[in-house]
Amino acid sequence: MGIAVSELSVTPFGAVAPVLDAVSFSVAKGERVLLLGPSGAGKSTLLLALSGVLQSLESFDVRGEVTAEGSGLLLQNYSDATITDTVLRDVAFGAESAGLEVASVSALATEALSRVGLGDIDTARNPALLSGGELQRMCLAGLLTLQPSVLLLDEPTSQLDAASAAEVRAAVYEYLRESAASAIIAEHVFEPWLPLINRVLVLGSNGRLEADGSWQSVVESHAETLEGWGLWFGSNTGDDQRFGDSVVALVGPSGSGKSTELRRRLDAALAEGLRCGWVPQNPALALSGTTVIGCLSQGSDALRAMALLEELGLAHLTERNPHEISGGEQRRLAIACAVIGGGSHIFLDEPTVGLDRHNWQKVMNLIARLSAAGTAVTLATHDPLLIAAAGRVVEINPVPGRQAKAEAVPFTPLGMLAVSAAALVTALSFTSWMGALAALGLEVLLFGLLALRHRVFWRPRMMIPLIIGVASLGFSNWWLSDSHDVGRGLLIGLRTAFFGLPGILFAATASPSVLGDQLGQLLRLPVRPVIAGMVGLNRVQHLQAGWQNLVLVRRVRGVAQRGLAEFWQLIGLSLLDATRGATVAAIAMEARGFSARDANGRRVKRSWVVPARVSPGDAWLLLATIALGVLGAIWP
Repeated sequence: MGIAVSELSVTPFGAVAPVLDAVSFSVAKGERVLLLGPSGAGKSTLLLALSGVLQSLESFDVRGEVTAEGSGLLLQNYSDATITDTVLRDVAFGAESAGLEVASVSALATEALSRVGLGDIDTARNPALLSGGELQRMCLAGLLTLQPSVLLLDEPTSQLDAASAAEVRAAVYEYLRESAASAIIAEHVFEPWLPLINRVLVLGSNGRLEADGSWQSVVESHAETLEGWGLWFGSNTGDDQRFGDSVVALVGPSGSGKSTELRRRLDAALAEGLRCGWVPQNPALALSGTTVIGCLSQGSDALRAMALLEELGLAHLTERNPHEISGGEQRRLAIACAVIGGGSHIFLDEPTVGLDRHNWQKVMNLIARLSAAGTAVTLATHDPLLIAAAGRVVEINPVPGRQAKAEAVPFTPLGMLAVSAAALVTALSFTSWMGALAALGLEVLLFGLLALRHRVFWRPRMMIPLIIGVASLGFSNWWLSDSHDVGRGLLIGLRTAFFGLPGILFAATASPSVLGDQLGQLLRLPVRPVIAGMVGLNRVQHLQAGWQNLVLVRRVRGVAQRGLAEFWQLIGLSLLDATRGATVAAIAMEARGFSARDANGRRVKRSWVVPARVSPGDAWLLLATIALGVLGAIWP
């Protein structure tokens, strides 16, 4: 069975006009469809609806009927599509959701990574450490292991150099040939896909289906309209431009370290006290307001903000949520945020990705204006036209050893959890502050020796909340006790430190995926809550990186405040980002078949690509903790 869509209309809550308006079409099994339309036409929204994910979100009013059984979706924002904390587990997530046998899942993951050009990647790496291009290919590999009968691809090669993009197209073609699956592919630079497709759907700027047929028939009947929208085809390759020497392009293959070098140059400029602007590879990270105009006008003149929005074709979006506009619109808004501060140095990571020809030209004109004004602009890009226009080009080559493996943790999360529980139980039996002090001193010595041998346990910053908590509890118990008993306050504080230390180290070192394996396989807890918790814990571990990004964005924008005011601003922005991240995680999971059901409507029994295990070190650390706790309890 293919795809059937009848009178599909989608309207974001709070919006007047629908993003998609009464769209109807069907796709037979084995058909390969190219989805075209101007920026903001609703292509990504349509793919989300076809995957079934959109219907579960509360921020959209969805009407009409959609059938696309067995679909799998590659999200436009690849950074949002990662789920777990290793490449292998992330790629295998869909196959696990489908309940495939472990051997089959492992083989599928290996084959899929090889197909997309990542055959040599360390599958134990954290996806957060991959480049944008590597992430994009990893997410496609994860989609292929799901073995969907309907392949939905949203900008699958936008972040890739020409060679890597060719590998991805070849992988998609081979999968479709072998599986006879249907496919709908949305791509701005789409001509390289034309040999693969046999049908074209065209969405208009009004959210309606404007054309449906072969590429030749669509061009013959709608060539003027397509050109007017600025789609990239034929001779529409942009105007020839040449920037001054102040515009530097960092180039190189996917994963070579362009973004890393761009960030290094940004940090160096900030260290010199220069005023800068910055657009990260994921533009959503630079957007901190609740409206487009609010995001842009922080610390800036409102009239200048509106002028810049007009220049970049975003003036009609002023009151929209910046996280609910299209990927191309987000990128242009992030560029506007980087430029509005009037910095002498602007750093842009892939500034032209996902843009049609008209909006690409707007960005090019802005860069030209900055260059003419003497602003230094440094770009990391794969765009050949942007590279040709740059005043200087710097080749970034992969650095040997960049993919060094992370240090293995000698204890498993379940073992560390058991150690924390044992420390809590035994700490409650401490009756003497001298005994508690002896037990804590030996515990600190034990973990100190472990930290010397395994750097993963060296977490001095994470001790700060524990120290504050210990001091607060000790002080409050001393103050509230009869006759201000110092011994009681000291005992409570030492108890807290004894069970708090292994708890802090558990939180700092626990792998969410390994913990999920243990809870699901060894303790036989319900699978869906375990997987949801695993994904949630993985997101929590990224909060520190998110906090650091917010600090950097506000510092670069020049809107950072002093003291507690800045702290509370960051708290609020972090909560908003965490809320958005929870929604994004749910979308990514559903796009990988998390709610898969069999032919009878029952949930599929999940498989596990990595068998759960416990470490011999778990038992030794548990026994040592119990012994220390007993020592503290029996101390006279």
